[in-house]
Amino acid sequence: MRNVMANAETINGSLYYLINSDILQNGIMQSFDVFFRTNEDKMVLYCANGETVDEKLRHKIKSNNISNLYINKRDKIHYDLQIEKNLPGILSDPEIETYIKTKIAYESIRNIADILFAAPKAQIIKRYRKSIYSTMDYVFNNNDGLQKLINMTTFDFSTYNHSVNVGIFSIGLTTEIFDTMDDFNLKEMVAGFFLHDIGKCAISEGVLNKKGPLTPTEWKIMKKHPEEGLKILKKNYALSEEAEIIVSQHHERNNGGGYPKGLHGDNIHIFAKICQIADVFDGLTSFRPYRKKYSSFSALTLMKKEMYREFDPEFFAKFVKLFLKQ
Repeated sequence: MRNVMANAETINGSLYYLINSDILQNGIMQSFDVFFRTNEDKMVLYCANGETVDEKLRHKIKSNNISNLYINKRDKIHYDLQIEKNLPGILSDPEIETYIKTKIAYESIRNIADILFAAPKAQIIKRYRKSIYSTMDYVFNNNDGLQKLINMTTFDFSTYNHSVNVGIFSIGLTTEIFDTMDDFNLKEMVAGFFLHDIGKCAISEGVLNKKGPLTPTEWKIMKKHPEEGLKILKKNYALSEEAEIIVSQHHERNNGGGYPKGLHGDNIHIFAKICQIADVFDGLTSFRPYRKKYSSFSALTLMKKEMYREFDPEFFAKFVKLFLKQ
């Protein structure tokens, strides 16, 4: 199945993005022009900026057998913002298939994460959390949504992509661990998962993206990112109790060999135990310029054989179950 937002195409000298027609929701005023492509490679205006979508307009797609719609590259930012604004409506629309809804949610979170990790600001954190909440509500109330979301993760090791992946894997492990989620603030916990590495915004590019192992001095700098994360969230009025736990403890290890405090066993909060497993797994399965990328099976095997003492054994066993379902 094609992507909701595919790569840009150059058509008659202009750059266009292929979009999914399901984002055209009834009663929504468009903030960008939408085009369809003729057999002669001409781009014809389908829905104009400022036009309100209605059933008649949507019917034109089906009656004219229009399968693909496009936006000009200059309007991508408006497209992304419209997706964000209307994400709850899109995810609750029974006429949109599960795969498409999950893909739209995933790409919306990744787009905002890209912006956030380039320049963490209160307004962007708020947008990020809002899309995370909408997606969380959707996957927890849809039998196939979570597994499809897990299957969509991509493994380049950019900080923002890693943070999104860890958030998704952590949601999956949360569903395996808890029979009921009434005893804690689920939304704040999930937001904490997605924000666990926000402190890396304060680490220099030279250290963060070094094409090789870090020196002892560079590791000392890198190990400051939990502390920096707390500072960033506090500065932007986004430091919940759940986020504080996850950001500060996600590099602690069950055997006491982690950082920054060397906590072990039950001294590590359950939220952080969830995040640490997802964090290590994504690190192993993501591309690094100085080592090979592990497959999911190889990463889990390595974690079980060589890193087993670092994780809560019960939680790790439940994490493995997520991938047995694929």
